[in-house]
Amino acid sequence: MTDAPKNILQLDLQSYYRVGVNPPILQDIQWTIGSGEHWLLMGSNGAGKSSLLEILAGDIWPSRGSVRVLGHLYGECDKRVLKRRMGVVSPAISASIPGHELGMDIASSGAEARLGSFGPPKTADRARGCAALARVNAEHCSEKRFQIMSQGERQRVMIARALMHEPALLILDEPCVGLDPVARESFLNDLRQLASGPQAPTQVYVTHHPEEIPEYITHALLLGRGKQIAQGPIEQVLNSEQMSATFGAGCEIERLQGRYRLRVLESDPSRQ
Repeated sequence: MTDAPKNILQLDLQSYYRVGVNPPILQDIQWTIGSGEHWLLMGSNGAGKSSLLEILAGDIWPSRGSVRVLGHLYGECDKRVLKRRMGVVSPAISASIPGHELGMDIASSGAEARLGSFGPPKTADRARGCAALARVNAEHCSEKRFQIMSQGERQRVMIARALMHEPALLILDEPCVGLDPVARESFLNDLRQLASGPQAPTQVYVTHHPEEIPEYITHALLLGRGKQIAQGPIEQVLNSEQMSATFGAGCEIERLQGRYRLRVLESDPSRQ
């Protein structure tokens, strides 16, 4: 794996507008991710998380501002090459996987950064696919069709696919969605092992739910209404005042044995 630069991400986002939409979807976000850090991205529905992830992945552009990922400035680099050093796991990608695809074929497809198989994977890609599945405890999914996998198995296979190029940056968008509490804890344990490995990529981990935050997350960025509420070391950022501002309601958050729990003190009927 190519050595990662000191800063994985340097984002100076002054504004991002969608055509015909006003005010801006995102504005005034400055974000630097250092090598070896693992970041939480959290915000309520409509806070702008999905748009921010699309900007990180180079799928859309800031209206004003700049994005430098892995030492390369968007607009001055070959984005296709850069994308091979990034791994993205999201519900949108999972929804594009044909149900008949086998786990090995899905994982191996990450070698070409494509969806869907076009014949059996090459021998070298198959070996790498096996290794990637093993890293997330999903070897048993190798010959299993995607449509009959559990949600946890699907997530593991998608992460294996994202790991095929030994990415320096791994974006996990709502990775625990659809998992029951027992499956969630097993999955988070596998992510913890992945994060502690010698070739562990820097993670950007997105969730609405504090109880899903793994213990290894080091930093957090909170979004509210398209703006940055707070960012920095997670133990400084995740407090009741800032969580209340993030979700627009009175919240109380506590940390016990490295994990978080949120209690809503008052609700906003307009958001039901």
